[in-house]
Amino acid sequence: MNDSDDEVTHLEGLNRMIDLAESDNENDFEYTPQHSLTTSTPTTAAAAAGVNTVNLSIVDDAEKDFQNECDKYQLSKYNNIMEGAQVLYSVQDSSSIDEIDTEYNKKILKLTQAYYKLLSDRSIPAGQLSKYELMLYKSCRIATQVKNIIVETIKIKQTNQITFNPFNTKKLLDFDEYTPINKQVLNDYQKLLIGMLDLLYKKEHKRYKSSCYTQIYTPDGHATHAWEVKCSIREFIYSNTSSYKNFDMWNIRTKTRCVEQLEKELTECYDFKFKDLVKDRHAFSFTNGVYIAYDEETKMDKFLPYSEGQIPDDLVTAKYFDKPFDNFDHVDTTANNWYNAIPTPSLQKIMDDQKLPEDACKWMYVFIGRMLYWLNELEKWQVMMFIKGQAGTGKGMIGLNVIKMFYHPDDVGIASNNIERQFGISMFSDRFVWIAPEVRSDFQMEQGQFQNVVVGEDVSASVKHKNAIQEVWRLPGAMMGNMTPAYEDNSGSIARRIVLWLHKYVIAKGDTTLGDKLKDEMPRIIKKCNCAYLSAVRKVGEDSIWMHLPAYFHKNRELMQQETNAFINFLNSDKVVFGKDKKCLAQDLTEAYYIHTRDLGLQRQAWTLDLISGPFQIRGIFSENAKFTHPFTKMPRVGVWYIGIGLSNSYYTGSAKFSSYSGNIDDIDNMEISDEESESGN
Repeated sequence: MNDSDDEVTHLEGLNRMIDLAESDNENDFEYTPQHSLTTSTPTTAAAAAGVNTVNLSIVDDAEKDFQNECDKYQLSKYNNIMEGAQVLYSVQDSSSIDEIDTEYNKKILKLTQAYYKLLSDRSIPAGQLSKYELMLYKSCRIATQVKNIIVETIKIKQTNQITFNPFNTKKLLDFDEYTPINKQVLNDYQKLLIGMLDLLYKKEHKRYKSSCYTQIYTPDGHATHAWEVKCSIREFIYSNTSSYKNFDMWNIRTKTRCVEQLEKELTECYDFKFKDLVKDRHAFSFTNGVYIAYDEETKMDKFLPYSEGQIPDDLVTAKYFDKPFDNFDHVDTTANNWYNAIPTPSLQKIMDDQKLPEDACKWMYVFIGRMLYWLNELEKWQVMMFIKGQAGTGKGMIGLNVIKMFYHPDDVGIASNNIERQFGISMFSDRFVWIAPEVRSDFQMEQGQFQNVVVGEDVSASVKHKNAIQEVWRLPGAMMGNMTPAYEDNSGSIARRIVLWLHKYVIAKGDTTLGDKLKDEMPRIIKKCNCAYLSAVRKVGEDSIWMHLPAYFHKNRELMQQETNAFINFLNSDKVVFGKDKKCLAQDLTEAYYIHTRDLGLQRQAWTLDLISGPFQIRGIFSENAKFTHPFTKMPRVGVWYIGIGLSNSYYTGSAKFSSYSGNIDDIDNMEISDEESESGN
């Protein structure tokens, strides 16, 4: 007898032993439904659960599927076990243990799912159930043993390549062995846990964060692939363990006082009976189909009607809108004609009321559409939208009635002006977007963290009672307020990261129904804004976004710099003049800057290279250590001079230092000036 005959004989012997165990120990396989927490008979348990009895002589699809899955593990049809193992696990010479483990987990999950699908919504006689349980047990055992054979074969190859001392390594516990559920060893808490999982599975609930969700269906029965919150996990536990509804579960819950433990387990466990929902932020459900904002293959958007059956079964959309979707198939949105072709009158009215130029309106649609994507997903613009204006100018409508409405409330982070400096940002890490609708100058987010959040860089955020979060930030954000944050704008580090719209006009007679109109308009808003964004991505390419933004935004950037950067404010004041023929002694310029900040009550920044290099470089200003004639005293002076910039004559004549000049340079050199005026950072 050769080795292959030994392997077949061994497998046949294993099968005979399992068959013998079945015939000798039928009571061991007597079925007690997992949702029944007592020792009732299968018929009683089924009746208690309200399950309908079915005629099992009729071989339905579920039974066929389960039988087909189990048949895969009948290795006697192969010449030997190794041949069957290689076919079953698609073993290649390069296969790793991790790859085999991954495939094994998939096989066990598929077998178990087929088994529970067979059992769901039916009561099965004990004898028939014993057959199914044995089929599952044998198939899972064979899957495990075959996996172990493959793994040990790989380990033998690895052993031949060992170059270290194996006696210096620690032996690890092996959890590879498959074991079926043994209801006899369960304590009350475990019975309640399995009962909850069975009930969640039967009700087709899925988990999202700490809540139970159910799928939304259209009135004509189409699965929308969007899910809505049904209740929290804690609410589910209490609502299904009431004394009048299920006394056994109520008895265990009140006796063991295990709700906290049960809630934690159901929130964190990995179990196919209570799967996590993984939403696609680019997908949105409507009454007539699903809109995909971006398809990886075509690099375009697409609409999938329910009637055509093309929607992937595992797709979970971000939100359901109870409106039909018009994909505007007759419009060539790639031709950049989306602005006039897709009407959004309510959203457009907000912009028109602010008298925004058309190019600024178009970029508003672009940046709203940008909120449908992760940061740096399609571009690296490294900017954030900011709408500045007083109350009643419509800025909040765009933030809270448009952008916020793209997603479920659980997926939108709202940052108050007083956001907690240490923990605030951590609240948004699992969202799709974040919005700060009422920003003031004292916005509490730390400047360094703000810059990282805008750019999409590594962010370390503290979480209460947990380890700090260290991750690459990818949530897009939008800000609105009557003032921009009072961050230090050294070298334009803040101004270049904010694209600013100005809402200057308060609407005296506001439309109280505008929110409802925007809601009705949402399908077209999503389509239009997405087309606008994709069009801009193609246009900008790898360029800096500021190379393509119109003059409106460059002007607003300069105005913002004057508010956030005292030095820029000084350069734009009437104290300063520019020109290739202009020169200014460094000491005079720094003193004029400090006097300017003092007189206007601006937050003064020290005169450093970081402060002046950016603005000077833009204006072509450079420094030189030389001897030049002073523009006001007309006397030669040796020192550091700035070329390309000067102080106005009105500044000199109005300055206490220069106004008393009598023609003797010593009068100025020996003049005592205030501490404010004497500070210099050369």
